[in-house]
Amino acid sequence: LHRKHATGSSLNPAAAAGLLRPLNAECLHLVLELENISAMSWGLDLGGDTLIYSLHDNAFFFNERETYLGEKIAQLRYLPPVDRRSMRLEIVLDRMSIEVFIDDGRFVMVLPRTDLSVADHPGPDIPTADAPRFRPIDVFVDPEGEILIRTLDAWELASIWDG
Repeated sequence: LHRKHATGSSLNPAAAAGLLRPLNAECLHLVLELENISAMSWGLDLGGDTLIYSLHDNAFFFNERETYLGEKIAQLRYLPPVDRRSMRLEIVLDRMSIEVFIDDGRFVMVLPRTDLSVADHPGPDIPTADAPRFRPIDVFVDPEGEILIRTLDAWELASIWDG
């Protein structure tokens, strides 16, 4: 099921984002090991779905949004109380869900994908198996922080549903 592949090591977030940018997060398998040097938060934009880790809260915030009243809301997933200066993430994205495995499955999250409308994507008017909706990937860190992505491997995935 693995298709196009990107790999790298000893990357900052901008370099990792550059490697990932050509890949489509519509269906993706992503494995990364990272070390938090000085960041209070860092995150991934997985094609319109954001996963942000907060060191202070020891929690992942999923799809944080602001309400019309200016309040921030998000799905929260707290991690067990262990040192979170480094972690290994394995993320499997398909069209309907995001599966996140932290530290070889010691902690697991299954999250729903945001259903982006056809108008939200650059590309063909109607996504098809040959020209799926393109969902870009980004890696980011708080402005004062630094993380090191020790290793990164990402593969676009073929769909079992497309002939």
